[in-house]
Amino acid sequence: MIRRTLEIRIVSRQGVDGGTTQIRVTPPDGETRTFSGLEEMPDDLRALAEPLFSPAAAQSLRTGLLKRSRRDSSESGGPAAADPIEARRLAETSQTNERPRRRRKREIIHQWFDLWAAGGGLALAGFPLILIHSVLFGSDPWTLWSSLALLLSAVGLYLMLAFLVNHTRLTADQTGLTVQHGPLPWFGNQLIPREHLRQLFVRVRASSRMTEYALCARTTSGTFELTGSGHDPGALRQYEQELEDFFGIEDRPVSGNQYR
Repeated sequence: MIRRTLEIRIVSRQGVDGGTTQIRVTPPDGETRTFSGLEEMPDDLRALAEPLFSPAAAQSLRTGLLKRSRRDSSESGGPAAADPIEARRLAETSQTNERPRRRRKREIIHQWFDLWAAGGGLALAGFPLILIHSVLFGSDPWTLWSSLALLLSAVGLYLMLAFLVNHTRLTADQTGLTVQHGPLPWFGNQLIPREHLRQLFVRVRASSRMTEYALCARTTSGTFELTGSGHDPGALRQYEQELEDFFGIEDRPVSGNQYR
């Protein structure tokens, strides 16, 4: 008993005016029908042919052609004969394999460790305690000002610890740039979608006593500081270049004070 099945064949031809693709369907009765695209096919046949045009099917076809070409070449002792379409597909596959793959994820960790800022937090924590020393260790009554001074001291202590142990984690992937500060909670955590990201740059803030630098991102909704202020512009510039390379952003100057 001979069993006949439905056969769907995709035929590609390359001519002077460009390439054409035809879909040939041979049902069990043997009558072949030719279509120039999926839109011309009946619904039942279109549902069977659509998976053949998926990216996975295209990759499987390119892999099969490459393996067959290599096998034929090794058996015949010379290059395998192929039509122009097949040769072009093999060339594209070979170039894709030789090209380095784009990294799917890039993570940068910037340590805050800043003794100057930590020292400022320590001074902010210690000065109010001196003012309310007689309340804490003496007999003076507790007042509202004492409570405010104690709160200010706690804020200074938190700042000191944050500038000693915190870091900023920048995670770049296909969705965008994620900014996270920790381990102590800090404001500024956010996700910048890739389509909103326009430019990265290192901003310079100069004062009479010091010069500070910060890695910033210019987006469709404004400019955001990604890292805490730092005193090492070379490291921030390296972060900028790595992120621009990952996202494919051209390095261009921006208006204002910029380190380059």
